[in-house]
Formats: sequence, structure tokens, C-alpha cells
Amino acid sequence: VELHVHLDGCIRLETAYELTKQKNLNLPGNGTFEDFKSAIKLVESIDLDHFLSKFDIFLPAFIDDFNAIERVAYEFCQDKAGQGVIYAEAHYSPQLLLSEEQRFNEEKLNKVVESVNKGFARGKKDFGISVKTILACIRGIKGWSTDVLRLCKKYKNEGVVGMDIAGTAKKGPGMSEGELNLFDEDVMVFRTAKEEGIHRTVHAGECGGPDEVQKAIDELFAERIGHGYHCVDDPLVYKRCLDSQIHLECCPWSSFMTGSVKQDVKEHPIAKFNRDGMNFSINTDDPSVTGTTLQDEYNLAKSWGLVDADIIKAVELHVHLEGSIRLETAYELTKKKNLYLPGNGTFEDFKSAIKLEQFIDLQHFLSKLTFFHPAVVDDFEVIERVAYEFCEDKAAQGVIYVEVHCSPQWFLSEGKQLDEEYLNKVVESVTKGLSRGKEDFGINAKAVLMCLRGMKGWSTDILRLCRKYKNEGVVGMDIAGTAKKLTSAAEGGWSFLDEDLTAFRTAKEEGIHRTAHAGECDGPDEVLKAMDDLFAERIGHGYHCADDPVIYKRCLDSQIHLECCPWSSFMTGSVKQNVKDHPIIKFNKDGMNFSLNTDNPSITWTTLQDEHKLAKSWGLEDADIDRAVRTIEYVSTA
Repeated sequence: VELHVHLDGCIRLETAYELTKQKNLNLPGNGTFEDFKSAIKLVESIDLDHFLSKFDIFLPAFIDDFNAIERVAYEFCQDKAGQGVIYAEAHYSPQLLLSEEQRFNEEKLNKVVESVNKGFARGKKDFGISVKTILACIRGIKGWSTDVLRLCKKYKNEGVVGMDIAGTAKKGPGMSEGELNLFDEDVMVFRTAKEEGIHRTVHAGECGGPDEVQKAIDELFAERIGHGYHCVDDPLVYKRCLDSQIHLECCPWSSFMTGSVKQDVKEHPIAKFNRDGMNFSINTDDPSVTGTTLQDEYNLAKSWGLVDADIIKAVELHVHLEGSIRLETAYELTKKKNLYLPGNGTFEDFKSAIKLEQFIDLQHFLSKLTFFHPAVVDDFEVIERVAYEFCEDKAAQGVIYVEVHCSPQWFLSEGKQLDEEYLNKVVESVTKGLSRGKEDFGINAKAVLMCLRGMKGWSTDILRLCRKYKNEGVVGMDIAGTAKKLTSAAEGGWSFLDEDLTAFRTAKEEGIHRTAHAGECDGPDEVLKAMDDLFAERIGHGYHCADDPVIYKRCLDSQIHLECCPWSSFMTGSVKQNVKDHPIIKFNKDGMNFSLNTDNPSITWTTLQDEHKLAKSWGLEDADIDRAVRTIEYVSTA
């Protein structure tokens, strides 16, 4: 995932040279490509203004040229996908892609955004990368922030996820050194953005001081900070960033090239951020100028002592809340409520009863959930606690975005499983816990609500809940459970009801995302039916699609996403431990769209890192793991 990269700073130099020459614009030196590259290359790191001056060489070729702008966005997707990026947020200022006389022209500004969106849409189709945009205004330029706000509103549902303010900080009258040079208009615009739910990030603390970061938070209501290195210069501002877990979008190489951080610094701020537990990410900023890839940025960060787990912020798309309850919490509540405890009632006996001694089948695996269920059923405070602790545990593993699958009915006793009020309370407890977790641990956790196969009324209720809580952290629906053959079903056929089919068809029509457990312990036909009958956008597990060449090819060609869980694939009996080649090896070799996940860590006793290690033992390399880690689908702003 990359969160801070400028579209106009990601232009291929080959493309820029081609268009500059084609349009008979000024070329440096003797007009060769080598001279063009040499003019852009930073020989010395002076300051941000010097860094940004390089844009004057390649950007004129794209001004007012909407086809060229679309091309830049498309090539951005190709280049980032080639680096293993699956999700990126590209920052750009629409005004900077127009000539001065057109920068307040509403129609032209719209065309810039539409051209970028079109390029990203084509890029997603061809390269499988999801790119969202953050529209940037520039400090000290009147009217730009108002237009950017209008564009954010207009294109909010077409790939624009937030707004930014960038540019060099200039000291204004009555301002102390390092203060943000802002117009009242800028402050008003960002306040309006907050009120209207438009996400906000702010360039601050890059070349300006810590006061700049504080003002970004207080006056512009920043949710993220671009760069932010100089927050370390003021202990109070630093502590505030640390305590609030505001996200810092860091760019190692550009921090030196802009003069923000001196190259002879004893400890880079990013090293301190990492040591102290700051919420930050690693990004490329302006690779047209820096000449770096995301891997280059990672390598530089590693030279400061960071390791893979520090750098690669993980995404997890398939993990069950019911199967993520802390054993300590489950034991504490079971004892407190005087419920049945196995063995002599000790914590060790409790753990031993849950531990899988044999890997038999999915039903045996799921039977372990019966040890957790009584302690949480019908207890809404406990359900909220479970969701909150889930966030803490995942954040500790470096996860920044997770989609947690949850069956509201599972958290209720049988007599309440179809009760609308109780179902609402379960979802509200879960979303409240996830919301608190985000606030305290900086992890963005969304819920995928799950029905079970063959359970009458459940899918209809799940559809209703997805509608009701669509804007409160619920991002989709799922269907799970062991597949049982119905009288009317062929061998391997699914045990779903007409009601389930109707619910998923309606979900598709209403834009509710859909994933389906399929091909885990049953055959490839299950995967096919999930796609055709349930309109699945993702498949939970899906290993057995490999058993049918035609179905496998369809999955490969469509690039439907498979949510794979290495350890549970063995523990559920889905994949035999003595298998010569695990399906995930084949998925990786053939270019299948898949991710690595933990499934039910309360039973598997694994972390996300354990899942990655197992995949590596099969021959997957760091680049393969990185790509799987960064896979993401439904995120809006990470």
C-alpha cells in the first residue's frame, strides 16, 4: 500500500521527453534524452524549492493536454503494479496541470479530474491495482482550496478519497518561523471538509517546524500528515502525535533530497518513529525526481535498522472475529460467569482443550469455537471488548487495514438470532469496539457480516444489517459454514437456500460487496457457483479451484481475489499436509490474485507473520509476500 505519492511526480521520463519533443517545447542541453535526464537529476540536496524546480523541466508537456494526463495516470498504474503495489493514493493538484489562465475554469478542472479517473480505471482493469486520488491545493494561492473542495464533493464516489494542502511554507506577517502560511479560506475549507466527511491530509513538518504539524492538526483537522519529520523537534508536539497515533506519510529518500533532513543526521526521524511506536508508512513521494522505487525506500529504511515487519504495513482480508477472541479473555469470562471449564478448570487445561492435536476436517476445527461461545453470547459489552482487543492484537502485528468477518447470529442465543433489535445491538457493539480500536491503535478495521449456509432467515437479516450499517463500518457480506448436500443438489453442490441467492443478488444490485467461502473443503464447482449464483467478488480460501482446469482458468482470467489462509488450510483438512505442492504455490506461480490471512487465530494460534513464514517455506519470496500483504480491495482511505 502506498499513501503518499504525487501523480505529477510519477511521470515517466521517457513519456515526458517524448511529448516535450513532439510539442517542440524547450529541451535542456543538446536536446537528447540523456541531457533531459541529467537536467532533472538532483546533484545536491539544497531545499524543497530546489527539489520542486525540477518539475519545470518535465511538467509543461502535460499542461492542458487531457489525453496526456490520462496517459500519465494509466502509466502510473502500470509502474506501481510492477513494484507489487495493489493500492495507492495518488496526490495531485488539478490546477498545476492547467495553464495559468485556465486554473479557475470549472469545466477544465473537471476535465483534469475525469482524465485522471479514466486513466486509473483503465489501469485497474489492465493491471489489477486500485488507485484512489487525493486532490491537493497549494499554500498561499487564493481560491484553489475552494475549488479543490468542490471537486472532492463532485467526485467523492468516483475515486476521490480526500484533500491535501502542499507547497513550501512561506513566513507571513506576524508569523513565527515554521508556521503554516494559510488563508482564512483554507482553514474554512478544511473545516467544511471535516463536517462533510471528506478525508484530510496535510503536508507539514517537512521543511517547516513542529508548529506546522500542530496547526495542521488543530486548524486543518488533519487525519494524516505528509512527511512530519520535524514533529520530533518539539517534545510536546511529538508526544501529541504519538498519543493520537496520527498517521505520518514518510518518504525516506525525498527527506534528504528536499533538505528536510540532513544527510549527516545521527538518527533519522523515521528511525525514532519506529522505535517509539509512531503510526507511519513508507512512500516514494516524487519518483520522477528521486529516481526511486518503493523497494529503494524500504532498503534505505532498513539501513537505519528497520526490519520487514516495521516497514511493510499489512492488510488482512479474511479473519473471523469469533475466531480471534483472546484465550485469556475467554477464560476470564468463562470463569467469571461460572460456565463449564474443561479439565481441572485451569487456564492450561482450557488452552489444551482448544489446541488441535489432529487435523481432521472443518467441522472438527470449528468445534473448538464452542469453548469461546458461551462466554460472549448475548453480552454486548463483551462483544465490544472482543472487537476492541482484536484491533489491539492486529495493530501489534503491523496490520493497518483489516476486514473482520463476523456472524451477528453467532453472538446471540438461539431464541434471539432472528430478533432485529438484538442483531442491531451486536453489530453496533462490534462497530463501536472497532471504532475505539482505530482511535487507540490507529488500525482501520471494517466488518464483513456473515450468514451461514442452510440457515433460514439469516441471509435476509444480514442483507438488512449491511444496508443499515453501510456507512458505519460494514463493507460487505459473506456466506460461510460447511457445505452439506441438499436432496436437489448434485455431488459437491452447495447447500444454500433460494433466500440466500436472492439476498446476494439484491446485494449486487445495491452495491453491497460480496465474498463467499468456497473451495475450502469442497470441490471447484463450489467456487464456480459462488461466482455465478452469489456474484462473489472475492472467494474465501478457494484452494480447490485448482482441481478443475476450466474453473481455475476462469479465476485466473477474471482475477477474482482468493482470501488464502496457509495454516488453517492444513488444520481444516482442506489441504493435506503431505501435499506435494500447496495450491498457494500454484496461485503465486501463475499470477493469481490472492492474499495471506490468519482465518481463526484463536484456534490456529498463528500471527500474520506465522502465515507469511509458512508461505515462504513453500518457496514464496519476499516480493511475493509483499504483494500478497499489500493486496486490498474495499479500502477507501487507509
